[in-house]
Amino acid sequence: GYLAEARQLTLDRTGAKEALQRALQLDPMYEYAAATLFDWQFEDKEWDACDTTIAHLKEYVSGDVTHLRELKLALRREDFQVARQRLQELATSTTEDRSLLDEAVAAAKDTPQAARWQTEIDSVLDYVVETQSPNANAVAVWVERNAKAENYAKVQGWLELLPDREE
Repeated sequence: GYLAEARQLTLDRTGAKEALQRALQLDPMYEYAAATLFDWQFEDKEWDACDTTIAHLKEYVSGDVTHLRELKLALRREDFQVARQRLQELATSTTEDRSLLDEAVAAAKDTPQAARWQTEIDSVLDYVVETQSPNANAVAVWVERNAKAENYAKVQGWLELLPDREE
């Protein structure tokens, strides 16, 4: 990781990616190396390399970090079915870190898929909040998006269905 960062800082992107690939040979479960390698490959539009790194992530790392990267690649390919599935997994995961969910929501920003992705996000979040066990971050994003769209009655209706808690 440090060697890759140093090479990246000296504008040796190719060397940085090679250092990450070497790190993964030494430790296939090195999440930072796999995620960073994918991110740089994605930024550089190296789609075949992204496929290889996704396969590595799925085999050795899995979890939310992998789901986010699968979602990004699926959006790039306009595979909304996979993107929806990965968003649903992020919305129901046990993580307390909201950054991955926020990144997933913003994944198609400034792309031709942006409008469609916003519709898909709302659909997935509606489904998760109404029928599954969403994590607190997913509920927060759902409430924020509905408030922004002035769908106050929708949120109020959901709140009224919550069981009473003894305080």
